[in-house]
Amino acid sequence: MFHLHSTVTFLSYFYSGSFIKKWQKVFNKKYMIQIVLTSHSNNLLSGQFDEMLTLVSDSRKERAKRFLRHEDACRSVIGELLARYCISRFAHVPTSEIVFKIDEFGKPYLDGEEKIHFNVSHSHEFIACAISDTPVGIDIEKVRICDNDIAKRFFHEKEYDYLEKTLTEKKAEIFFELWTLKESYVKALGKGLSLSLKSFCVLPDTCHLGMEVFREIPKMHFKLYEVASNYKCALCCEPHIDFPHKITMLTPVQLLEALRQESQLQL
Repeated sequence: MFHLHSTVTFLSYFYSGSFIKKWQKVFNKKYMIQIVLTSHSNNLLSGQFDEMLTLVSDSRKERAKRFLRHEDACRSVIGELLARYCISRFAHVPTSEIVFKIDEFGKPYLDGEEKIHFNVSHSHEFIACAISDTPVGIDIEKVRICDNDIAKRFFHEKEYDYLEKTLTEKKAEIFFELWTLKESYVKALGKGLSLSLKSFCVLPDTCHLGMEVFREIPKMHFKLYEVASNYKCALCCEPHIDFPHKITMLTPVQLLEALRQESQLQL
């Protein structure tokens, strides 16, 4: 079995005037890749959600209106705010100046910024964002009952055999480790559904979670992070990048407060 987990750092302190300075230090470390995690919250007041809507793009506002469930609208809006927050601190630009575009494969990118790459993933109550100066992919999934038919349909034959040999009580955990690793790779490449999940295999080697190369697929490096006991989170990036040891976490209210403070500094 393979488990390269890192402890999630939960930042639960109340904000002070030095909040942004503290967070700027996080993004000034040697790592050229950062991960920030937040959670979908049913505790958001209607006024807080309305304020969040004023901070996202018009297209996001329209998309949020189309969701039948309020929690889905919250995930969508918070996901964009988390991306803006990470990009702002990584690139030192105001969140209001960030403009998103969508490429031919449906992957969001920054207009006019080829050297900044980001990726967002959400599952149930968690939303994760990774940002780097090279292509990056992140995927988070809640561990639930393992569907053998899905594994057979989407896993490479070596991965499927590996899963079949796993003890029953560990199958769900290993299934979602493999699934998040594969999804993070596809998202890092940014090719969407044009890349079959069966066309490549993710298995461990002596020092890291490496990629067996099929169809001349570029070699990438991976890391698994444990967000909570029933979640798996995988990160994929180019080999020369130092992976962060920890994921930092903000609540949606803390995220909103950080964006408020930034707006006040720009006045």
